[in-house]
This record gives sequence, structure tokens and C-alpha cells, in this order.
Amino acid sequence: MSAGAAPGGPGSPFDAFKKNATSVSNPFDTPAVRQEFPFATAVQVWPGVRRITAPNPGMMTGPGTNTYLVGTRQVLVIDTASDNPAHLAAIKHAAAGAITAVLVTHAHPDHAPGARELARDCGVPVLGSGTALAGVRTEGFAPDRALADGESLPTDAGPLRALRTPGHAADHICYLLQEQELLFAGDHLMDDTTVVIAPPDGDMAAYLTSLRRLQQEPVQRIAPGHGRLMHGAQATLQQVIDHRLAARSIHPGGAHRLGRTHHPGSGGRALRTSTQSPARPGGAVGLRPPDQTGRRRTGAGRCPRGAVAAGGLS
Repeated sequence: MSAGAAPGGPGSPFDAFKKNATSVSNPFDTPAVRQEFPFATAVQVWPGVRRITAPNPGMMTGPGTNTYLVGTRQVLVIDTASDNPAHLAAIKHAAAGAITAVLVTHAHPDHAPGARELARDCGVPVLGSGTALAGVRTEGFAPDRALADGESLPTDAGPLRALRTPGHAADHICYLLQEQELLFAGDHLMDDTTVVIAPPDGDMAAYLTSLRRLQQEPVQRIAPGHGRLMHGAQATLQQVIDHRLAARSIHPGGAHRLGRTHHPGSGGRALRTSTQSPARPGGAVGLRPPDQTGRRRTGAGRCPRGAVAAGGLS
């Protein structure tokens, strides 16, 4: 990041990222992708759970960040992701006055923007980690209240538990819809790719601890911050752990080595290892653009429909 550039502001790496995301050549903003991930439209992805795609598609966000509405009569919103007026209006329209709180998985500039505006308009609090980030972040963002680890929040789709999962970012929280065994993973997990773990806020040891922690939770499916719903969650968790440990053994001291690594337990498939320098935004590198159907290839144990892989900001 250039000296004096505000995180996410003019002249910052994220500013360049935003310009790239809106390029006419953006492979993640094609008609096929938009048909599956429409902007300003609520799409049901699981009983009691709807997704609205934020208008920020690009190499680091895939089709756009997923905003989730959990519940229909008592709604929690997860990751507003954008302060675009049409996006916020779509959230309010879909929730029909039933929003009780706005939740944030972490304060990166593709997840936290719009949270304060939506909360203000709806007269509800913003809830999140409360841990301040030192690197790339949404400037000026802070939750109204910090959630305790394991804290349960009510929705008419069932209780939603906040699980502190530092690693990708120091303030990262996943949210578990307990009775549905559905994890809202933010940028903790992606389909068919790994996420950036970069200083000053990323920590590989913490990331591995958080992954192992999730293995002890009743998680069977994952709603990631970018792309499609993922099934076979426990197999995915073990695969990511194995991959990260293998990458560490090949590149000692470097969790940010770019490449593809085969390892035991991958079913012969290579996970993509993500890397960025601390000053450069990016969650998953080397992403393949979707094919003409807007979908990606998948490996064994993945969601049979495939997934649009993406990352979040480092």
C-alpha cells in the first residue's frame, strides 16, 4: 500500500481491485454468471436462508460477495458487503422489515461495507468481532457490540451461533445455523481453492486451530462468502488442513507460496494455494474463470453442482 493511502480508499490496492472488478472483460460478470448470481435479487439456497449477491464481482470475489439473510420473520443479515444503494434496498425489500441485527464475518472491504448504513436504516445493531485490523480493512468500521465466542442469536430458522475463527483475518467469525448444520464461513473456507493467510492480520497457526475447532462442531455444509453452497463439510475441513500442512512441509516458513500442491487425501486433485503480499488485496489467486455455463470443475467429495471459487481480501 502506498504511503498515506487509506485502506480501501483512493490510491489503495483495493481501489485498483474495484476498478478491475468492474471491467467489461471481467470473467466473473458474464450473463451466465449473473443468471445464477443475480444482483439485487434474493435467492433461496437452503430452507430459511436466502442469498443476495453484492455488486463487486472480480478475481478475488468471484461472482460477488454473498450477503445472507437467515430467517424470514426474524432475520439476521450476514455480510452486507457493499454500500451500493440498490444492494441495500434489495436486502431491506427481501427482509420486509424483519431484520433484527446485521452481522459481519470480518472487516475486509468486500464484507463489511454497508453494514452501518443498513443497521441505521433498520434501527438495529451491527454485531461482529470487535478486534481491530492493522492491514486492509473497511475504514472506520466497528461493530456496535462484540459477539462472545459461542454466543447464540435467535432466528425463526433456528439459533445462529457465533464461532470466532481467526486465521484469514484476526477478527474473523463464522456463524453456525446449529439445527441445520450449516456454517456461514465468510472467507474461512472456499470451494476448490484456499484463502489468503497474510500478515499483519492473517495467522496460519491460528487458521489451522480454527479449522480443527470447526471439526468439533456439527458442520455438514458450508455457505461461503463467495460462490455456491458446499456439501461434505467435514471432508473439506480435513482436506484443507492436510493441504496446508503439506504446503508448509514443502515451503518451510511460507504459508503464502503460490502454486498447486498434490497431497494425501486430496483424491489426486490439487488445491490452489493462495498468496498475496501484505499490502495487496486478494483472497484466492490463480482462479480459473467460469466456463460458458458459469460453473467450475469440481473434485470428489465436493458439491455435485460445482462451485465458483473465489477468495476474500487479505
